[in-house]
Amino acid sequence: MKIKSNFIPKAKVNYVTSSMPISEARQALIQSGYRCIPVLDDNEQRFEGLIYKETISDYIIEEKGSLNDAVLTLAKDKEASVSEEASFHKVLFSIRRLPFLAVTDEKGNFSGIVTHAKVMDILEDSYGLKVGGYSITVSTTEGKGSLMKLFSAISDEYNIEGVFTQDTGRQFLRRIVITFNRTVTLQQIEELVPKIEGNGFKVAEIEDLRSLASVK
Repeated sequence: MKIKSNFIPKAKVNYVTSSMPISEARQALIQSGYRCIPVLDDNEQRFEGLIYKETISDYIIEEKGSLNDAVLTLAKDKEASVSEEASFHKVLFSIRRLPFLAVTDEKGNFSGIVTHAKVMDILEDSYGLKVGGYSITVSTTEGKGSLMKLFSAISDEYNIEGVFTQDTGRQFLRRIVITFNRTVTLQQIEELVPKIEGNGFKVAEIEDLRSLASVK
C-alpha cells in the first residue's frame, strides 16, 4: 500500500519558511497549536526540516542568539521525509520517534505530511478495529503450512475483517489475531474454537472489539 492517498495535503498544513525570523516562527508555532511544524524553503516548495517549540524555547532561555536570526538555523530532522510513492512499511519504520513525516512529490517538492494519527488509523484498519466485532488470538508453533492449516479450519461463513500477526521472528511461537465481521456472533465464535484447537492450535483469547472502540 502506498502512502499517497493517506497524507494531509500542503494546503491544510501549517508551516514556516526558512528565512523567517525565529520570533515570527515562534508565533506561527503558537498559533498552530502544535509542538512542531515543517520548515520549507522561501519558495515554499522544498522541505528543509522541522522546527520544534521546545527548540525555540531553549534558544530563548539560554540566550543563544538573536530572535531575528532565520528559523532555518534551528531546524532539525532535515531527512524526515518520504515520497508519495513510499510504502506504508517504510513510513511505519521512519516515523517512530517523529511527530510526522514530510511527503514529497515526484519532483521532490513538499506536498503534505503524514502524521502518527494517520499511521494509527491505517493500523486500526488492518486490525479491523473500526468494522470488526469479535477477535480471537491464536497461538501457533512455527511450521511450514501452519497458516494455511489455520485458515482452512475457518469456514466461509466467518467473514474475516483483519489479520494481525504478533511475535514474528520468534523461532517457536507466533500469535495471530483474527478479527471477524460484526455479523459473527459470540455463539459462532465459541463453536469455532474447538475446530481451530482440533487442528493443533490454541485459542488464547476472545475479545469484543466494539467495547474497545467505545473507549476512544
